Amino acid sequence: MNGTRNIQRHTLAKALSGGILAVVTSPMGVAPATADVAVLSCGAPIRSTVKLGFNSTFTTMSGTYVNVPGAKVTVNVPAGQTQCIRIRFSGTASCPGGSGANQCFLRPNGQPNVFFDPAATVFTTSPTAAAHSFEWVVRVAEGSYPIQIQALTQATSFEISGWTLVVDVTN
Repeated sequence: MNGTRNIQRHTLAKALSGGILAVVTSPMGVAPATADVAVLSCGAPIRSTVKLGFNSTFTTMSGTYVNVPGAKVTVNVPAGQTQCIRIRFSGTASCPGGSGANQCFLRPNGQPNVFFDPAATVFTTSPTAAAHSFEWVVRVAEGSYPIQIQALTQATSFEISGWTLVVDVTN
């Protein structure tokens, strides 16, 4: 029975009709041990942009954020509307070299007017190239939102070869 309760406490649900993935906590009377679950209600995608980076490997040795070339999309939200922006970045990545904890980070930079949660994520810690993916979702009001994927490394380098950037806009 205890295993059933644990499964019921944390449920990962996908909204029907192509909606955005949301994390839902079921009411069991006990708060989950993990913190910070955000629920964002978004509808089905109304437009998508897909960009592919496959001709050359992106490498950075920077300890501050730098742009991943070509990984930029501008989202325009019409006057009087609010929409969700879902960003998914996937790619073959490695974080070679360095001493101690090798960490290579990615973030979608929508500054100054869009703040994603989490602001950045550890994309990989592995020195060996492997497939990785992360997704961010934010609701925004009317306006124009240039969003650029950026990378930094706490290792010797951060290498990304063969990537896909998908940006979905929903109501």
